[in-house]
Formats: sequence, C-alpha cells, structure tokens
Amino acid sequence: MRFSRRITLSILAIVAGTSIIGAGIARQQVRRAEADGVSAVFDLEARSIRERQALRLEATRQAIGQLDTNSFLFGALVEEDWADLYANAEYELRALRALDAHFLDAAGRPVARPGSEPTPLARAIDSSALPVQDEPLDQPARPICVLQDGLLVEALRQPVVDVTTGDPVGWIVAAWPWTWPERTAAGSETLYVVLVDGRVALPPGQAMEEWLAQAMPPISTTDGAELESPSGEPFLVRSFPIEGALRTPARFMVLRSLAASRAAERRTNAFFLGTAILAIAAGGAVSQWMGRSLSRPVQQLGDAARLIGHGDYSIRVAVAGADEFESLGSTFNDMAQGLAMRDRYRNVLDAVADPAVAEELVSGELDLKGRTVDAGILFCDIRGFTATTESMTPDEVISMLNDHMSAMCDVIYRHGGMVDKFVGDLVMAVWGAPRSSPDDALRMARCALAMQAERERLNAAGGRAIRIGIGIAYGPVVAGCMGSTSRVNYTVLGARVNLASRLCSAAKAGQVVADDAVRAHVDAGIVATPLEPFHVKGFSEPIVAHVLRMT
Repeated sequence: MRFSRRITLSILAIVAGTSIIGAGIARQQVRRAEADGVSAVFDLEARSIRERQALRLEATRQAIGQLDTNSFLFGALVEEDWADLYANAEYELRALRALDAHFLDAAGRPVARPGSEPTPLARAIDSSALPVQDEPLDQPARPICVLQDGLLVEALRQPVVDVTTGDPVGWIVAAWPWTWPERTAAGSETLYVVLVDGRVALPPGQAMEEWLAQAMPPISTTDGAELESPSGEPFLVRSFPIEGALRTPARFMVLRSLAASRAAERRTNAFFLGTAILAIAAGGAVSQWMGRSLSRPVQQLGDAARLIGHGDYSIRVAVAGADEFESLGSTFNDMAQGLAMRDRYRNVLDAVADPAVAEELVSGELDLKGRTVDAGILFCDIRGFTATTESMTPDEVISMLNDHMSAMCDVIYRHGGMVDKFVGDLVMAVWGAPRSSPDDALRMARCALAMQAERERLNAAGGRAIRIGIGIAYGPVVAGCMGSTSRVNYTVLGARVNLASRLCSAAKAGQVVADDAVRAHVDAGIVATPLEPFHVKGFSEPIVAHVLRMT
C-alpha cells in the first residue's frame, strides 16, 4: 500500500474513531442524565409514599387506640358478646372512615356482625395476614396490603390488650384505600404499579393494565430494569418494598418513559454522524494533500534507493526546507557519496588484489598479523619468453601477457584458487589462504592440468604459440599481509613456496611437476609419474617430484 494512502486511511481512522468515541460518550451522558432523572422522580415518589404511609398508619393507630380504651368494647370482647360489641362500637367504627372495620376474637377468628357475613374485603384481609398469635405485641402493628377486586387496600390490625395479664382479648381491624401519587393523571410519561403477592395493582384510569400485569411480576425484584411497551415505548423501572406483613409482600414500582431521552439520544447520534461525515470528508481532503506532500519526498528517496541498488551511485535527491525530510535527504546524499567512494575503492582493490582477499579485507575478517596454514602453491611461467618476445613491440608484449594471464586466472578462479601475484611472465596462485578446504591440494592439481589444457587449446586456436611449465607444492606456510608500513601485500611465505618455485623451474614446457605432498592427495583421475630425485637450491636433501597428467 502506498505511503500516501496509508496516511489517508490513518487520518480517516482517527477521525472516525474520534467520532465514534464522542458519540459513545454523548450516549453515555444522555443515558446517565436519563437515569438520574428517573432516580430523582423515583426518590421523590418513594419518599412521598413512605411519608404518607407513616402518617396514615400513625393516625390509624391513634384512632384505633381510642377504641382500645373503651370499657364497653373491652368487656364485650372478654365476654364474647358480639352483638353488644358491635352495638357499643358502631359509632367509633364509623368515625374511623375506613372501607372496612371489624373485630377478631382472642383466638384471631373474624367476628361478624350478628345476622350478617364478613365482607369480601374483610375475608381477603384476614386470609392474607399472618395468624395474630405470631404478631409481636411489643412492636407497632404492621400494615397489610390487600388487592381485592382490583382495589388496592392497606389494613391495620390493632390488639386490645388486658392490662392485668398483658394478653390480647381481641383485635380491631380497619382498612383504607391506597393513596396513589397525584401525578398519575399527568399522561403516560410516568406509570405507577404496586405488586401485591404476585398480582398487579394500578391507579384508577391508568392504561395498559394487561401489559403491566404480564411484565411486572418477572422483574419485581430487579431494580433498574428496562421494559418496552406494546407500542415500542421504552420504560425504566425503579421499585422499593412497601412495609407489610410477611405473607403479603408488596412493592411500589415507578415506570419512567425513556421516549424523550431516546429521541434526544437519536438526535445526538445524528448530530455526531453528520459531524463525522463532514469531518471524514474534510479529513479525506486534508489527508490527501498531506499524503501527497509527505509521500513525494519518500517516493523520491525510494526511486533514488532503487537506482543505488542497481549501482548508480551518482544519484542525489533534492534537499529543501528545514524539517526531518531535509535531514533525511542530506543523510541519503552523504550515504550515496560514501557508497560511490567505497565502490571506487573496491574497484581499485579488486584490480590490485585477488577478489577473495579484497572481500576478506573489506569485511574485516582477514587476519593481518599472519598465521600458519596448510596451503597449496602454484607457479606458472612461460618457457622461452625472452626468445618469443624478442621481435615484439612493448605493446604487443603487454597485450600477449594480458591475454595469457586472463586465461590462466579464469582457470585458477574456477578451481577456487587465489591469484597471489604476477612477476613478469610468471603467475603465483594459492589454495588454502585466506580460505581453506579439505581438498585444496586436489583442486590445485586439477587446476594445473586444466591450465595446461587451456594453453594448448589457445595455441591450437591460432596466434602466437605459448608454452608453459607449472610447479606445485603443498604444506605449511605463513599467510598474512606483509610489506612496509606504508604498503602491504597479502601473500604466503615458507619452504613450500620456495619448493613450488623450484619445481616450476624444473618443469619442462607442457609439464606439471608436483611434490610428494600433492601426489598423496590426488585421486585416481590423475596419474603421477615419479622423477629421479634431484637437488634444488635451498634444500639439503634431494627432492622427489612427480609429473602429473590426466588418465
């Protein structure tokens, strides 16, 4: 992918990511505000419900307490004279202004008016409450929530206690309708529900009874749940338990419509989407301009780098401005100049030194101090050189030597040898330095025979015939850079070098003369014919040499 396109995509990704993050943050803020609003309404309603319940219960307890002090009522309960009980308490019961008021006997059984049956509401209250024997007498009476024929009722059972024994002689039961919040009539933005023992009670006139009746029980203990009405309107539900008897658990639930906040959220999302589209369009245009301005110098550097990779070190890039690209361009030009200089030095080095030695010198892996190695040394010179060149001009001599040496060097290189030096018509080659291998002696022998074959081929091709003699020896030598403090030459020194030179002098035209060490390393493809031992300068003992030829 092009650099400019990557920049464009990166900027667009940043803009899109920022827009998405901004939309997400805004959405969270809207939902947090929405939850805070519902919580505020809920807390207000919950506090109002609890305060009204506390006031109503206290007033009810006081009103019933007046009946508790009525001596006629006490006596009728003790004597179980139910007709006298209701006759003496009729006025007080009407003063309670309750939906229902009746008595329980000492065993907690309902006591109906003589000649009548308990009302359905009274039966519902008595059947939904715990047995009065289980109610603690040392604590205020707890209210009872009852749902009867769709009517939500709150009832209270107050014991009538014998002060001498501390035991109840009966109970007074009174019930009042549940007081719903006044905001119920304010549309459907806020809905109220009371869940009594798994059944749903709704304020008068509130719609969606069937939906609420099905949706409320499963989430009765889940505060903060979200519901959706049949029309698709979302609601957030908050609830709290209403104080009541254990057998009549009741919860007050507030459902706050989220339609307005969801609409605000959609408007916010639409705003951020529109902003994002505009930002992406603007960002795309800016990124295209930036991408081109940034990729142009990068493209120039890439093109210049490819030309340098193909060996054109003269290339330079334009340097302008005062930014990082200017610094990069200057560094690139310095690098190109350094590579050009290094290439010139390398060309000169390859011309005056063997390529293997030049590569070792450039890489820094060549041991300049010298070391002892087993190496093969080859000397090759032209037989009758003086007589051959006597009638030739200097240019002809140089041309002939260059052609001859080029052909011989090609053979040496093909066999893994290192050309050490040229001395007039003589060429010296080495195997085993600066790099060695187990078959150095064998490769040197094959190279010597190949050099003779190549010379014969060139002679047969026409031109001035040249005859060469070759001497080879193998053994320990000292290899390293030797010379003066101002100029050194990588070469090998030792007795084996001298021996190879002497064997070259002893070789006749067309012969390859080798020492015993070389003969020990040749294979069956080479025949070694021994010569009579002979003395050579620098060696006290006669030398045993062999003439090599191919089988």
